[in-house]
Amino acid sequence: MLDGISLDQLRTFIAAVDEGSFSAAARKMYRAQSVISDLIRGLEAQIGVQLFDRSGRYPKLTSEGEVLLGRRPRHCFSR
Repeated sequence: MLDGISLDQLRTFIAAVDEGSFSAAARKMYRAQSVISDLIRGLEAQIGVQLFDRSGRYPKLTSEGEVLLGRRPRHCFSR
């Protein structure tokens, strides 16, 4: 599942979860918000799942995102 995923992508994902938004993660990581969005989008494309629900004002972690974060066992969702 994590073949080809960079440490930078994982750190960015964790920062976005911890901070509650891509903008706050960008400030924490001293990067532009667009860079954070691109890294998360690339991570989602590489693993083939959506990690955040972006329909609201703030991105909300999906069940697949929770699996990657380690909050849920992998068998809790299926493709």
